[in-house]
Amino acid sequence: MHYSAAAAYFRLAIPETFADVDRVLYLDCDIVVERDISELFDLELGEHEEIAAAPAVGVIQAARRGRIIQHEGRALPLADYLRAWVAKDKPESYFNSGVILFDLGKIRKCRPHFRKEVMDLIVKDYQMPDQDILNILFDGRVKRLPLTWNLQNPSLSYDDLPTHLLSDVEAAGAEPGVIHFVTEKKPWNTPGVRRADRFWSCAADTPFRKELWDAFMEKAAPTAPMLSPRNVDGSVSVIVPVHNAAATLCEALSSALGQTALHEVVVVDDRSDDGSLEIALAMAAEIPRLRVISLDRNFGAGHARNVGLEVASGDHVAFLDPDDVYENETSLARLVSAIAAEGGDAALGMQMSLMPNGEVRAKKQAENPTISGRVAFSDTPFLWPCLHHHRFVFRRAFLAERGLRYSDHMRGQDVVFLARVMAENPRLVALSEPIYRHRIRPFRLSLTFKQTADRVAAFAEAANVLAAAGLHRQAWHLLRSRFLDCLSNMQAYADHPEIGEIIGLWEGLRHLRGQFFAAGGFDDDDLEAQASGAIVAAILGFSRDELRVLLSGNSGRPLFAPAKVASNRTEAAWEAMERASRRAVAAAQEAAEREKRREAEREAERKAEREALRAAQREAQRAARREARREAEREAQRAALKAATKKKRAFAAMIAARAKPPRGAGFAIAWVKIRRTHLFDAEWYLRSNPDVGAARMHPVTHFLKHGCPEGRDPGPYFNVFDYYARRPDVARAGMNALLHYLRYGRAEGP
Repeated sequence: MHYSAAAAYFRLAIPETFADVDRVLYLDCDIVVERDISELFDLELGEHEEIAAAPAVGVIQAARRGRIIQHEGRALPLADYLRAWVAKDKPESYFNSGVILFDLGKIRKCRPHFRKEVMDLIVKDYQMPDQDILNILFDGRVKRLPLTWNLQNPSLSYDDLPTHLLSDVEAAGAEPGVIHFVTEKKPWNTPGVRRADRFWSCAADTPFRKELWDAFMEKAAPTAPMLSPRNVDGSVSVIVPVHNAAATLCEALSSALGQTALHEVVVVDDRSDDGSLEIALAMAAEIPRLRVISLDRNFGAGHARNVGLEVASGDHVAFLDPDDVYENETSLARLVSAIAAEGGDAALGMQMSLMPNGEVRAKKQAENPTISGRVAFSDTPFLWPCLHHHRFVFRRAFLAERGLRYSDHMRGQDVVFLARVMAENPRLVALSEPIYRHRIRPFRLSLTFKQTADRVAAFAEAANVLAAAGLHRQAWHLLRSRFLDCLSNMQAYADHPEIGEIIGLWEGLRHLRGQFFAAGGFDDDDLEAQASGAIVAAILGFSRDELRVLLSGNSGRPLFAPAKVASNRTEAAWEAMERASRRAVAAAQEAAEREKRREAEREAERKAEREALRAAQREAQRAARREARREAEREAQRAALKAATKKKRAFAAMIAARAKPPRGAGFAIAWVKIRRTHLFDAEWYLRSNPDVGAARMHPVTHFLKHGCPEGRDPGPYFNVFDYYARRPDVARAGMNALLHYLRYGRAEGP
């Protein structure tokens, strides 16, 4: 973990450290304060609320996602750990310890043994030590703070939180009071942290600004040396839209600046908040051909590229994403040469995939056909020229004359742009050489409903643009190549109240199916294209209600994917496939219901296990209480025995001091009297007092002279101390207890 052992526990000692203060506001050091925190300090707490803290959204989301942790040498779900160790049956009640308002006056009044409570917990082994302990100490005594006062980890996407927390996160993001960088990745040590600009804005007012920035830039620097432009007479303007790409921006810009055909690099910052703008400005200060434009709000990559097109001054333009690189320093030069040689409007090369492990792979043959020379988009067997706009270099005059710009869609705007370009029937030149490396993310980003709707709208617009230009076959290929991904995104929001907006977009594409049939359907041997195309054709034949049913199935791909369909081009064949697809949808619904029932059974089993665990814990607690009571009883018995022994010793000392053994004739009479009574057992006396036998003294003589004053019993049926205790006058007189009993005690009664 990234804890500092001492600092992590300081907050546990706040009630004791600030013994003369009634209220304390604790803040972690990895925060930026955006609003007047006196608002937080003056917050009213309820009668039973001792602190105020915000939910730990990262922990809550991890528990809901089933995160597995290692604790005490074994793996267990985080949610189970919180239940068993922190007594949090609902992870949503777990709070973050980075911003806490303490009502110390109330704590001192209501919890006089608070320090002992802390010390009893601090010796145990917790996963998140200080935070877990605080959650245990103040369970049920916490006022929930709005997340605006503790906006945690702004780099994360909290899409698995409960609805009320999601709305709280969104409100906090819009107007944060305290920004809290909760992980080990801080703005000052890691490129790409969201809202890092707020940290650097604050750092600018400190004497440490330059020292911090220099250390940060060492980490943000590219893996290869930063290169200046090789050819000041180059013709290509490289446009780079940037939004929160600090982690890879230096490497991308270095790749562009190293191109031999470069005229300029135009960076358009789309309101980044992770330090990207600062990195670009720092590089631009050293490199004249690097220009930086900063937008006043986030419009999307399409708008940023359009801004770059408006200011670009090179004869040619290319588009580079801030996390990608060119294949080598002559990539753009080769495309420019191809345009000049063939008199083209645009040239494109092959695009490669840069995997998370550093491996470079070629894309599918359908996306990267080995073709060189002039090509006509209307004659291409597949959609490949309409994919991956990064692989192109365009004549800027061609784009300007046709008014070609990117759409404002936040997702899929590049496909719309290329569809508009291809609808103009450009003179294309293709190279069968790698030109561009596109970085593949190690994880797939989940889209919001708005992003999903925007993506579907972009593909629908692109398909309609192609169809309107008579490129029906290419429009159909676009649908079949992108629809299945869209379907997966759509299924995630099947119950969204505005899902009809997306369904309506697909209903509007039904005319393309008829145009595709009119064109003769498939005439190639690409089985994957035929199968996915058949799925799209079937879906576009569904009614609105049937499409809703399809989306509600949780089976991933519940559609009928037929075998080779090149010979099935009639409307009747497609209708048969639709019927088969509907049967598949019904089967998927039934399977989903079965899975729902199984999940309910599993949840019942988990609930029973939790109840059994709680019952075992309660029984363990009861057993512990019983053992504590028995131990208390044993301790009381030991204390009573100790007190009795002490009292007995003091009593024995008093008797010994006052004892008056009989003398002369009285001794002989007493000797005979004791010897004859059954209460004196000579053998028992010798066994119980071996020192008497060792002294060779008669047991009766010893009892009269020494035994009775010392508290030794004459036999098993007479207790000297009990007798003295009942008759303290005999003890004070110093008389032999057994003689007094024989002479007077029997007559006087018990």
